[in-house]
Amino acid sequence: MQALLECRPILHSRDIDETRAFLAARAIQLEVLGSARDRAAFAVHYNGIYLKSMWLGYIRYGARVAARVSPSRGDYWVHLPLHGRIEVVAGWDSLECDPQRGAVTSPFDTQVLKSDPESARLSLSVHGDALTRQLAVLLDDAPREPLRLARSLELEEGFGGGFARLLHAVAGDFCRSGMLANPLAANDFEQFVMTSLLLSLSHNYSDALRRRETRVAPRDVRRASEYIREHAAEPITLADLVRASGVAGRTLLQHFRDFYGVSPMRYLRNHRLQRVRDELVAETAGPVSEIASRWGFAHLGRFAIEYRRRFGECPSITRVRGAR
Repeated sequence: MQALLECRPILHSRDIDETRAFLAARAIQLEVLGSARDRAAFAVHYNGIYLKSMWLGYIRYGARVAARVSPSRGDYWVHLPLHGRIEVVAGWDSLECDPQRGAVTSPFDTQVLKSDPESARLSLSVHGDALTRQLAVLLDDAPREPLRLARSLELEEGFGGGFARLLHAVAGDFCRSGMLANPLAANDFEQFVMTSLLLSLSHNYSDALRRRETRVAPRDVRRASEYIREHAAEPITLADLVRASGVAGRTLLQHFRDFYGVSPMRYLRNHRLQRVRDELVAETAGPVSEIASRWGFAHLGRFAIEYRRRFGECPSITRVRGAR
């Protein structure tokens, strides 16, 4: 995992002052702990991917350090240790983290991350305003209190395990496929991450999100599915579907599962797969990779597996039959 995100280096340095200046510009203060010998071992690898509403990065320090993150950033953070240990202190709470347990912080207290020498982690920061807007979409109402996420995330099973595997896979694949450079794929990833955090992590709005309307409104689902079909070539957010359907995001998600057996974003992905298939059978179809990329499937290997699972044949076979 040390090569994680190496194709997007942000800062690789053994200079403490350079690192401090770099982090200070991002509302983070760095302190190198220990003796002069520890300071001599200092090194930092700071790689990452910047998206519209979040940042996904790999961070490794050669020495024991403490990074103090100001709440002025306004970000929610998820820290997933890859090896070694980190201690996350926020307010009066302290949490010891390792590859079996991660940490989640909300932007209300200064957080201090104390990293052991040669420890490494994958960190995700989500802009607070973006996550709050997504919460409002799910609630169909503006949150009246700040969103506070649960602090601990178990990484070996349940939601935490699946979420960690997703972030590891995305980070590992990015350098090979550039997947998140595709605007449709990047948008879908951000929507999935924010919705998953809000629906699967415990927080002060969890009870409100568990409530659902008992009235079944198929026409609302039809409005959303029509919107998906008409705008499938564009980035689509949950907020777009809520506006089109006229119901709260949480209700729309449940109605989609009731009527289609899948989430709106899975419905969108299936529709895009169908659009790829439609183009592949056309006599003027171009290369499979170009068609798949145009519809948001940037990782060709995964696309081929997904396509074969859905249609029972490889996309290349469809292409050959269409060319006859």
